Amino acid sequence: MAVRRAVWGGVGVGVVALASQAGATVLIFNPVPAPDSQVSQIYGDRVTSTNQFGFEYGAEFGFTPNVVVEYRPTLRYRESGHGDLQNFLYRENSGNQFIEINLNADDGYSVCLHYFDLASQLGEALPVKSIDVFSGQLVSFFHEDYPVIPDIVEPRPLPPGETGTPTHRRIEFDPMICNAPTIKIRINLSNLGVKVPRIGIDNIAFSQHPVPTPGAAVVLGLAGLVAGRRRR
Repeated sequence: MAVRRAVWGGVGVGVVALASQAGATVLIFNPVPAPDSQVSQIYGDRVTSTNQFGFEYGAEFGFTPNVVVEYRPTLRYRESGHGDLQNFLYRENSGNQFIEINLNADDGYSVCLHYFDLASQLGEALPVKSIDVFSGQLVSFFHEDYPVIPDIVEPRPLPPGETGTPTHRRIEFDPMICNAPTIKIRINLSNLGVKVPRIGIDNIAFSQHPVPTPGAAVVLGLAGLVAGRRRR
């Protein structure tokens, strides 16, 4: 059974403060230095351009100069072969069998997660044990048990001679998961055994938002009270 939970935004003054100065970065993992090479731990850190230090990024609403990215455990690049993903990460078949990507914002900022893509290696759709999104204190924002990650659109078995149309599954949050200094994406692959490398992750979209200082929050709160009294 799947359980989905999301925590986002905030109420009152939090929404007002987070609505301004937002930017969004998409980790597209271009270029791949070499197939099966280990992901660079600086990829995704403090992004201010679509081309930075030899890496490429997508940009939907701006950039994230106050967020750094951590990849755990050993994640590697691959160019193709998992659904329709192009240039993505996978977990090698050794040690802890999970994919974890942590988004960490500087003090005074909140990181927000918009979406990410998953696909199975062409040839077989695979269920993963779970997909989770946590805060840095492991508060659950999203949880899904045993989702099947597709490789092609069509159901199997396929007609003789056909290979199917490659695809992926987008895990999208609308509204975005927000108001956390750290967001952890964790894909539990422990049910897959030797098939752990057959799951790929790509196109991780996240943004940053300034957190109001206590003084600013008090001013905004007082303004709200005054406006409420005037309406009465």
